[in-house]
Amino acid sequence: MPVATSMEQLEKMLMNEIKNCMNEASNNILEVMRTETKGFYSSGSPSIYVRTGALGDSPETSPISSSGKEVSFDAYLDQSYAYQMPNEAFLEIGLPSHFSTPEVIEAAEAGTAHIKGRPGFWKKAESKMQKTLDDAMRKSFD
Repeated sequence: MPVATSMEQLEKMLMNEIKNCMNEASNNILEVMRTETKGFYSSGSPSIYVRTGALGDSPETSPISSSGKEVSFDAYLDQSYAYQMPNEAFLEIGLPSHFSTPEVIEAAEAGTAHIKGRPGFWKKAESKMQKTLDDAMRKSFD
């Protein structure tokens, strides 16, 4: 194990280790999000629309960013895709069909708006994110 001979070297060594931990956490959190969003499809089958799988493909993490003594990344659901609107199958039976992608994700999370699937996927993912980060950090600093 290398030994720091100055405070500057020690800080650099610590920051490198933190970046490695954050990279591991980012990869593991991405996997948590993928598992939870894919799990959405395990409950209920739609009868008035065709599943696109876009929600299951939406988890993303940003590259690791560092500035000074801060290291971070973002974990999110990519909302750049668009659902076909209006959805004629909904309109034919008198249901509204005007949701934006963020509204569809929100309704899927809540289990509303006739979207079939296992709600609460994002809440479950969020509840696992801190532990995933802590586990990655603990490997190096415990």
